[in-house]
Order: sequence, then structure tokens, then C-alpha cells
Amino acid sequence: MKKRNIVIGIIIIAVIAVIVLLLSLSTKDNQSMESIANDYLVAQGVEISETKDIIVKKSIKSSLLFSDEWTISVEYHDEPGIFYMYLYKDGKIEFTGVAGSESKDRSEYNHCPIS
Repeated sequence: MKKRNIVIGIIIIAVIAVIVLLLSLSTKDNQSMESIANDYLVAQGVEISETKDIIVKKSIKSSLLFSDEWTISVEYHDEPGIFYMYLYKDGKIEFTGVAGSESKDRSEYNHCPIS
């Protein structure tokens, strides 16, 4: 019984260590993804000074599966509480939608990309 508890404890510690390691690697990559997101927005004609916040995240699932998927959330000064969502996958960024508001027609938002 003691040996079984020790083995279970070691397995739990190993899993936690792997998750912490993967998340720390993601944090290092986070800075380069922020740069990629900024470059993308500038290429789309966005003045970075117009943005209130740009949040780049990699999910734990993506980290565990060694996937290169990131979500990018952009909030602008002129539309507080409205978040423009993008997905970075396979080296490309694509607009996925708007969050944080009641449903509106796409044309009612100030920063929706032209599709």
C-alpha cells in the first residue's frame, strides 16, 4: 500500500512538472507571438496606438499537444469591452469574430476586417 501511494505521488508530481514546463515554454513564445500579432495588425492598417489591449494566449491543450494554435484578442480604445478575436494556426492569422457585446451586424463594429 505504501509503495502504491509513493508511485501515485511520483506520477502526480511528474504530470505537474510537465505542465509547468510546457506553460513556461509558452510564456517565452508569448513574447514572439505578441510581436507577430502586432505586425499582423499593422499590416492590416491598424495603428497600435488605437488598441487598448492585445492579449495573446496559448491554451493548456495546445501546449500539451504541442500545437501551434494561439488566440489573439484585441480591444480598441474607441470600443471598450468589445474584443476582436483572431486565431493563429499554421503560421497564419485569421479573424474569428467579435466578443463582449450584444449581437450586432458586422458593419456596426468599427474594426472588423473586410472579408
